[in-house]
Amino acid sequence: MWPLFDLEVEYRKHPAIKREDVQKILKWVDAQPHMPKLWEQEILLFYNACGMQTEYTKQVIDAYYTFRTHTEELFGDLDVNSPQMQLALKTSPGFPLNERTKEGYGIVIGKIMDPNPANFDFAASEKIVCAALDMWLHNTGLIPGIMVVFDLENMAFGHMARMNVLLMKKLFYFFQETIPVRLVCVHFINPPSIMEKLMSLMNPFIKKELKDAFIVHPNLESFYKYIPRNILPKDFGGDSGSCSELMETFNEQLLSNRSNIIEFNNSRRVNEKLRPEKTKSHINNLGTQGNFKKLDID
Repeated sequence: MWPLFDLEVEYRKHPAIKREDVQKILKWVDAQPHMPKLWEQEILLFYNACGMQTEYTKQVIDAYYTFRTHTEELFGDLDVNSPQMQLALKTSPGFPLNERTKEGYGIVIGKIMDPNPANFDFAASEKIVCAALDMWLHNTGLIPGIMVVFDLENMAFGHMARMNVLLMKKLFYFFQETIPVRLVCVHFINPPSIMEKLMSLMNPFIKKELKDAFIVHPNLESFYKYIPRNILPKDFGGDSGSCSELMETFNEQLLSNRSNIIEFNNSRRVNEKLRPEKTKSHINNLGTQGNFKKLDID
């Protein structure tokens, strides 16, 4: 498996988090017949992201792994060496920056490298992000949140036309409601002429409390007010490596962990046949099991 962050180090760095509380949740997960076996690192990530609220953490954990199980478009074949994902790694990659903001936020960059819409696969590009997030968070440890940056310099109407709206809706649910890290804000830089149309497409899926966190920057000077210029890639006027260099380095990490990514993904599935009746509900409009904000979990 890929390198996991050191539990002892994280507990020392975050004394407000009591290990016994995290282990109680781990024991609860182990006692749920439908849930997969998880690492303590996974539970700790969720507990931190959920503000150390035990019952809320349980709900989000169940929602997260249920979503992964039912969303075949993203988690059905998470093989970074497949032709679909290989193309996405070159044309629309996602990668984290090595440095963090002064608040400690992690930064994830998404960039359309290829201006030809015919080479853009929306689902495959998001699968790359999902695989990258798994590996990166388990290696990085606890952070107060992430900032996502989309560089849209090469985006055209043809790219937007290839975005499946139902999949977009599922993605917004996944990233706003279930991932084991807090989504702080989303920045769009180098906006194309179709930016207004793109925002209109996304707006129905953005949570009310996050509306102001989706920021379109007319220029890079506006962007620098949120993320220090010196930690950004050269492409954005920063002192870090170029996006191509950072992309290549992280893609190599993904490819070297191909079997680990597949193993992790295949082992993180719920078994709906074993789910207790009290946590069952009707399939919601996302195609996933249940409305987890209303689950009755002991």
